Amino acid sequence: MGDLTTSLAAYQFLKYQHMAGQWLPNFSTRLPDHVSAFGKMPFDFYAVIDFECTCERNKRAFVNEIIEFPVVFLNARTLEVEMEFRRYVRPTEQPDLSRFCTELTGIQQTSVDEADTLDVVLLEFDQFLRDNGLVSTKGAAVSRSFVITTDGPWDVLSFLRKECQRKSFPIQAYWDNFVDVRHWFATGFNVRRCGIVKMLAQCGLEFQGREHSGIDDARNIARIAAEMIRAGCPLVAESWKNRAYLAGVSVI
Repeated sequence: MGDLTTSLAAYQFLKYQHMAGQWLPNFSTRLPDHVSAFGKMPFDFYAVIDFECTCERNKRAFVNEIIEFPVVFLNARTLEVEMEFRRYVRPTEQPDLSRFCTELTGIQQTSVDEADTLDVVLLEFDQFLRDNGLVSTKGAAVSRSFVITTDGPWDVLSFLRKECQRKSFPIQAYWDNFVDVRHWFATGFNVRRCGIVKMLAQCGLEFQGREHSGIDDARNIARIAAEMIRAGCPLVAESWKNRAYLAGVSVI
């Protein structure tokens, strides 16, 4: 309880200092040149994802397949969720969900049986981005930019890229960089890395929804990202190749 009280106090102090225009970052990790002292990023949206995957109890070597593909778009200026994309995904390597997976995620077998496969969902997501005028870099005045945002590196590295490599699915360039909220939360507030519930608690918030529901997890990660921005904590995008060693993903 002492650690939680201390970290909450640190968060409130940094937020106050930032609002007063007095906060300066004190990070051991050098920030990229394009990040200002107040953590402003050159993106219009943080596209917060939290995949749910096939799994089995106590099987670390289990080959995961994405079964829920949720993306919550946090407006970097209003700090409100402006749009969402959500699809269930049909696994093809191990089509039948384990009892453990269903109990953990709440996803039913019928939901994935009726869903499209990952390659189709990736195309649907790309069309969603086009329909909403979203691009991965600053472009024409009418376009809006975004960056993939996650809780840790695993969604991009261990789940999406590994599955796409196995199945020879192409990956768009906007998946090349991502913001690791868990990493920058720990760095910015000088606390140990922790999960969604503990990060929320350190901001004085409670989890909303069902844990391990991909869409609810993504919405709560977006809430954490919003609090980080309010407190002046940078959300820095980096190449997935910088973290590839964590998941044994080929960079070729």
